[in-house]
Amino acid sequence: MTWQLPPCYDVFKSNVGLTSIVGTRIFQTVAGETASRPYLVWSITTAVPENTLSCPPSADDQRITVSVYAQDQGDARRAIQYAADAAEESLGYIIFGPWDTYEPSTKLYRYSFDVEVWNDRH
Repeated sequence: MTWQLPPCYDVFKSNVGLTSIVGTRIFQTVAGETASRPYLVWSITTAVPENTLSCPPSADDQRITVSVYAQDQGDARRAIQYAADAAEESLGYIIFGPWDTYEPSTKLYRYSFDVEVWNDRH
């Protein structure tokens, strides 16, 4: 069995509106404490193999959580909208979100959504 990562980085990097806000600060799973803001983080939340009776799974149903962190709430909101547009054009359907939070300890606004991605195994 070979799991494949979804092409999240390439999809988000190619969205001009998103990169006008976050630049190339697009991270998988976590951004370092010294990462410049704003930035985007994506991570695989769940992955369920395609169910078949006749052969091993050829794809995985992956749930990806996408979050934008910014010191400015407007930047976070605009960036998550661009990310959502890019995700729905190239990855899959948004199945939950958006939701927003504020982290008092970091003073960052966070906007997030989950997208369902069917990813072929190779």
